[in-house]
Amino acid sequence: MYREALSEDVADARLVYRGFQQRGIELPVRQTDECIQELSEQHSLSVAPIVRCMGREEYLKTVSSLIDSLKSSGSLEKVVFSRVHREERSPKYRPHDHFEALCAHFPEQAVHWIRWKGVGEWIGSSPELLLKKVDDRFETVALAGTLHSDQDEWGVKEQQEQASVARFIECELKRVGVELESDGPREIKAGPVRHLKTNYLFESPLKADHFLGLLHPTPAVCGHPREEALDRLLKYETYERKFYTGYWGIEAEQSQYFVNLRCLSVHDRQLMFYAGGGLNRRSDPEKEWRETEEKMKATMSFLHETEHG
Repeated sequence: MYREALSEDVADARLVYRGFQQRGIELPVRQTDECIQELSEQHSLSVAPIVRCMGREEYLKTVSSLIDSLKSSGSLEKVVFSRVHREERSPKYRPHDHFEALCAHFPEQAVHWIRWKGVGEWIGSSPELLLKKVDDRFETVALAGTLHSDQDEWGVKEQQEQASVARFIECELKRVGVELESDGPREIKAGPVRHLKTNYLFESPLKADHFLGLLHPTPAVCGHPREEALDRLLKYETYERKFYTGYWGIEAEQSQYFVNLRCLSVHDRQLMFYAGGGLNRRSDPEKEWRETEEKMKATMSFLHETEHG
């Protein structure tokens, strides 16, 4: 389910759900009350994957090593490093209630809940639009840099992080002959943290798939240069991202796709929460750890609201 889709006529729409590296699925959007009730009463049967969740000390040590490698590299500017956190699932936990809580608390974000064979069960809220298409008019954003709750001003590290995403988007789109209109960067609030965001508008007769292939994964979820950053994060991360930092969207007359950021995967006895942050030469390991903690709050803080005794 996708909250905005429930209030519109989307009989011919299709849901696209892509992983960070794997292809994913496409299926018709169904929005009946009976379907919602059926999903809310089902329990996920999938077993949580065997992963090693990094504790604070291991995370700090690993991030320090990554920062050192960035400082010694002549080409690598940024790596987005992430981690996973495991929580035991209460017998009273209801995914539908978790989904509704996210919808209520983050009305400005794209909130989704999916349970499907080959995908599993995922719930999330995203502040990041990957691509929007209305006729031949497109929109995308560069969203990066994180301001913590105890910070008042943007530092050089965060500004550089956002600028690398903006440069990537501008270069990729201009390379295929697109003329861009831009607005930003400006600050936006996303749950307990804030980000820098630049909006881009352009026109093209090409299909959305063409631009999704160009943009995904952006430096906001992978790093820059992309291939070098991907090699580095696959070496250091202790789990497989699967659909975290992939994207999902509704394909219809007006299509839009969102990056799967503030999310969790639901399993028979456990809940898996995901968060990451962009590392560059100015990164501080302790601040990066705190950033992942704050980002996970966006989904973890509603657990008790889903448990009804």
